[in-house]
Amino acid sequence: MFYLVLFDLGYEAVGSLDSRMDIFEDWQDKYKKGVLYYLEAGWVREVLLWNVWEKLDDARVLIRSKSIWNHVDLYNRIK
Repeated sequence: MFYLVLFDLGYEAVGSLDSRMDIFEDWQDKYKKGVLYYLEAGWVREVLLWNVWEKLDDARVLIRSKSIWNHVDLYNRIK
């Protein structure tokens, strides 16, 4: 888990970050607020919360579930 706050932007992330994974971007406000899911063979391996706070537990539940997810199922999963 790591986090960064810089002026009015900040993020928290949990899981195994690897830019080679498939990334599903679920923006509430493009590039200002949203959730990025890092997927490996459909499994959520990392969640990056961009200006979405107090949702790390929700992200951990997705990662621990070991379920196969698609983009439709992940859309608005964490708000």
